[in-house]
Amino acid sequence: MSGDEWDVNSLKMKEFIHKQIDDQWDKHKYLNVKIRTGKQRTPTQNRAMRLYCDKMSKALNAAGYTVAMTLSKPLEIPWTKDLFVELIWRTVQQAITGHRSTKEPTRLQYIEIYDSVNVAIIDRCNGVSEEWPVKKDKE
Repeated sequence: MSGDEWDVNSLKMKEFIHKQIDDQWDKHKYLNVKIRTGKQRTPTQNRAMRLYCDKMSKALNAAGYTVAMTLSKPLEIPWTKDLFVELIWRTVQQAITGHRSTKEPTRLQYIEIYDSVNVAIIDRCNGVSEEWPVKKDKE
């Protein structure tokens, strides 16, 4: 069972997993089981998060905000999508969810992360904001 991962979304699947656990326990007498609840972000949410971070980095640059001005860092550098993801999105995400990887938060947590990021940037950067992208937006 090492490395296997299943979504348990039916009674039949729950029974299958239960049998797998029993079989592996009988064979190895040791298991490492991780249980996560809540669905992982969707591919659409991931694209939207990346597009939002790209748009926010451009909006902050257009408004004249550098990383240092926004986060009190000593370097004066322009924003990029990757910097925004690393310094803002991941920081807020980790504080809210405890997860570093953007794959880990649930769909509902993505909404909470966006809301927190958006409010913080509006507050710190004189109203600079971007709406969460909708499906028709292109990265």
